[in-house]
Amino acid sequence: MLVDFDLYLEFESGDTIALSDFSINGPRDSATGALNVGFGNIAQGLAALLQLIGTTCAAAETNDSGDLTVIFVDGTKISAPHSDGEAWEFSGSDGRHIISGPEGDLSTWAMK
Repeated sequence: MLVDFDLYLEFESGDTIALSDFSINGPRDSATGALNVGFGNIAQGLAALLQLIGTTCAAAETNDSGDLTVIFVDGTKISAPHSDGEAWEFSGSDGRHIISGPEGDLSTWAMK
C-alpha cells in the first residue's frame, strides 16, 4: 500500500488500483457499517485497510455507472463510487489503463 492523496492497492501481478474517495465494509465492520474515506480521514482509512495486507483479492468489478468494487476473500469490500473528479484508476502491469472520470465516465487505453 502507498498513500499520498490517494490510496494505492498493489497486487502480486504488478497491477495497481488508486482510490481517491472510497468506502470499506467488511465482516469486522458489520456492526458499524461502512467507513467512508476521503482526503480528510485518509489515516483512518489506512488503519482500516491494514487488516487487508496479505489478504487475497477475490474480484474487482465495475458497473455501468463507473463505480468500482474490490472484494476480498474474507468478505471485505472496498467501493469507489463515481464522483465529480477521478474516483479511481487502474494500471495494469501489461500496460492497460482505466480511469473513472467525472460522473463515472471510463477512459481506457493500452500502452504498446
